[in-house]
Amino acid sequence: MHVAKLAHSCLLVEAKGARILVDPGSYAFADRSRELSEMRDLTAVLITHEHNDHASVDALKLVLEHNRISVYGPGSVQKKLAAAGIASERLEDRNVMIGDLGVEVMTGLHADGPFTEHMPNNAYCFDHTLLVPGDCYDERLTALAAKALAFPMTAGWRNESEGLAFLKKISPAMVIPVHDGFVMPKHRRSKQEQWAELCGKMGMKFFALEGGEDPIEI
Repeated sequence: MHVAKLAHSCLLVEAKGARILVDPGSYAFADRSRELSEMRDLTAVLITHEHNDHASVDALKLVLEHNRISVYGPGSVQKKLAAAGIASERLEDRNVMIGDLGVEVMTGLHADGPFTEHMPNNAYCFDHTLLVPGDCYDERLTALAAKALAFPMTAGWRNESEGLAFLKKISPAMVIPVHDGFVMPKHRRSKQEQWAELCGKMGMKFFALEGGEDPIEI
């Protein structure tokens, strides 16, 4: 499996002949619009929840110009996209095969915070290899054993101690930082250094990805 980070929480997952774009949000549209518009041969788009930094109508329209593919997400995402004239398929608490790639889907609620509200949030586990939790620290996610975790490194809906506790519970071998598009580059690199040190102490490999690098292999 190969994983590339475009920006913020937008990932391109490639495995078993499938090319799946996850959470093409507003930061991907702002920072990687050329890459999105040039994407070809995608298999599907998976969206964790309806917030614009994960589900940008503008970003999706760019992708769908050259890819006649299915878009999946919870019901709230389907409603949001339908209002913009984009067809999608409701996907909640059921596993799917996208080509030959198995995806486990666990639907929970977006983590609570002072500036957020509870809404459906899908966590996706790709072939027992990569877990993308979206903005959710649901206890049930520990059942989705995976080698690598897309870890929300910075967020207003959780503090550092909660992030560390989540990492310990999931206990992945590899950590890919996401949800960091709103952080200034200098501060983002500082945070990555801090988390890389913590992950190293726990025996986890931390990939300090800014976005736009070559894919990493899991």
